[in-house]
Amino acid sequence: ATTHYYVVVPLHLCSPLRPVCRIGYHGPYPLWGSGEDRAMRVGIMGGTFDPIHIGHLIAANEVQRTLKLDQIMFVPAGQPYQKSHRYITPARDRMFMVERAIFGNPLLG
Repeated sequence: ATTHYYVVVPLHLCSPLRPVCRIGYHGPYPLWGSGEDRAMRVGIMGGTFDPIHIGHLIAANEVQRTLKLDQIMFVPAGQPYQKSHRYITPARDRMFMVERAIFGNPLLG
């Protein structure tokens, strides 16, 4: 089965001249199909998630609903270079926070 991946970029990282960069499609196949030929559509939401909060979850649910995605994957950043001037919670702890925040929601994973 084919999987389509979508990259979800936080709005504050987008240029006002490129508002479409919030959601980008990365895949060689048509976005929508039907039946057994339909590819799985997965959104990828990256960020520091220090800590993950309700805004992240609302954004993920809105993107999932709007694009009719099968799942949204959260990918916590390791040690973001642009935040090297401040303390960042260790990556394994942030991953644990993400896992707890999305627990029980089969569309987030």
